[in-house]
Amino acid sequence: MVEWYYEMARASSKQLESLVSEKMRQSKYPERAGERMRASAALVAILLFVTPANADEALNCKDPQDQNSMTQCAALDFEKADKALNQIWPKFKADAEASDKDTGKTEYADALLASQRAWLAFRDAECAWQAMEMHGGSGEPMLLYGCQARLTQHRIKQLQTGASE
Repeated sequence: MVEWYYEMARASSKQLESLVSEKMRQSKYPERAGERMRASAALVAILLFVTPANADEALNCKDPQDQNSMTQCAALDFEKADKALNQIWPKFKADAEASDKDTGKTEYADALLASQRAWLAFRDAECAWQAMEMHGGSGEPMLLYGCQARLTQHRIKQLQTGASE
């Protein structure tokens, strides 16, 4: 989703129309196309409003100077953490499945998967709650992405060090 945001932010109006249409075609729920089109149109309008006049200007995440930049940097931090988690997940899943081979059951793998699903639900709910501090304000997405990045980085450490932390 973050990558699509940046693609939309850099696109011309004709490209925006094409991107929104393509995103709708890829959807799992084509019967909700009208709903999604309205949401997408609103997103496009917001993006056009918050995107800097010079979209080619490099984003400086070491010292962001405005809310839009801070939000984009927080989104990039979350995207990086999420990619890192998705890269290491197969190893942990394979280790759990290997542990289960001895018993002929899938208890360890099932427990790991249930834990990850519960953690994802917790992360999303916790971060939505934390972002409510700025509900309706331009800082709300920044708080959401920042929280998601922090909790995802913590989850990576948790998986790497075991359940003891």
